[in-house]
Amino acid sequence: MFNLSQTKTAQGFIPFKDVKTVEPHERQSASDTLLFFDLYRPIELSELNHNAAPKHNERHADLIKLASCVEPTGNPESPIRVDVGNIVDFARQTGPLFGVSETEIVRDWAYTAVSALVAVRIQEFLNGNCNIAKVRAIRQIDKVVISSEADGSSFIMYSIYLGISGGYAACFKSLPIIRRIESSDGYFYAFVSATGDAAGAAIEFRVFSFDHELTLEDFETLKLLLALSDDDSRAALQHLKLAPSEQSYYDIAPDASIVPQSSLLNDTDKGALTALVQALVIAHLSGAHVDVFQGSESTGFLSFDSYLSWLWFDFSRKLSTVRIGYCEQCGRAFSLAGHRGMERKYCSEKCKTDAKNEKTRQETIELRCRFAEGQSVNEIAGATERRPDYIRKQLSKWTQLKHELEDDLAENGFNGSGLLKRCGSEGLNLDQLLSSKRKAELKKIANGDR
Repeated sequence: MFNLSQTKTAQGFIPFKDVKTVEPHERQSASDTLLFFDLYRPIELSELNHNAAPKHNERHADLIKLASCVEPTGNPESPIRVDVGNIVDFARQTGPLFGVSETEIVRDWAYTAVSALVAVRIQEFLNGNCNIAKVRAIRQIDKVVISSEADGSSFIMYSIYLGISGGYAACFKSLPIIRRIESSDGYFYAFVSATGDAAGAAIEFRVFSFDHELTLEDFETLKLLLALSDDDSRAALQHLKLAPSEQSYYDIAPDASIVPQSSLLNDTDKGALTALVQALVIAHLSGAHVDVFQGSESTGFLSFDSYLSWLWFDFSRKLSTVRIGYCEQCGRAFSLAGHRGMERKYCSEKCKTDAKNEKTRQETIELRCRFAEGQSVNEIAGATERRPDYIRKQLSKWTQLKHELEDDLAENGFNGSGLLKRCGSEGLNLDQLLSSKRKAELKKIANGDR
């Protein structure tokens, strides 16, 4: 296997020909399905015309489409459903997501899709395109009010726990991450760290919301809640640059009684949710670096070690324009950012075509059912707003009608077939409805032959 960096673009895209799936063993789940990418070798790319070389396409791959590979279920025990088929379809558009191997696993992709769904759903709310209930529905964000029985002081902690594994876990290279974010909504302190237990590894995103600037004395509370080691505490203090103060707004001493109380997300949480999105983006960009030679204005003069990192960067550039549509055919989400003109209803031309074909199929079924119930062509036309000629065409191709006409002729003959008379009077195409044998018989009758 060649070094993937030889063909990787500034966006982290690795040129590929196709992707194949390797089904898991009987005792494994569908998430253990392997994605095997057939990659272009450097010599193959050098022999291709520049315009013929495969490139990444922002129209075909973005974080919203990645998020659509999973969907909320409304079930508290299993709130997210993974669609392996959607993941494979997305893989056919992106190539390797992590950029270290020609083989990747669906489970890792599913974890990335859940992370994307959280960020996309939050941003959709922040942009005013959905209500807070839709954010709560994904059941990925915990909100806890933390207060002291001693003096009643309180602040809020928002938490997200995202599963990671394999190639996805390797994408997080700069943990822990600490950020101070100030806005008109208050003061927010974001902490991103890796955690793990017997159930598996995870990335923990926590945002603390305060009404006041955090003081050095207040930090003791966070140190307690975060269970920070002395080394991590010193690193956090150095990053936050907290200064001693005569006043502590959140005086929760280590020996004080701390009262955590779960709370529902509401419209007043926009500041904290904004901080969570920022933390999610920052954590996924640890593999990006300045590269004035390979990068360009389109990449912000950055180079990305994985295509996943690029997708998050691309998302960050368009936060204010995030607007999502949902395909009327397959239900998957797609970006409406920058879309103008008539409302877009489908995520792809394939779904648009499939929907048109399905509409036609259902309409044809209705036309034929009405005819079977005894309605005339003109009556059907009045009820369906379809031209009589179109209705006659659909009825003349109806296989069931052909069989019923054959049975009626066999039982009653040409002179006694009521169905034949009806088809003729309605102007249906008897050449299509009658078999070769019956057409020959009818011709003889018309010519006066016996």
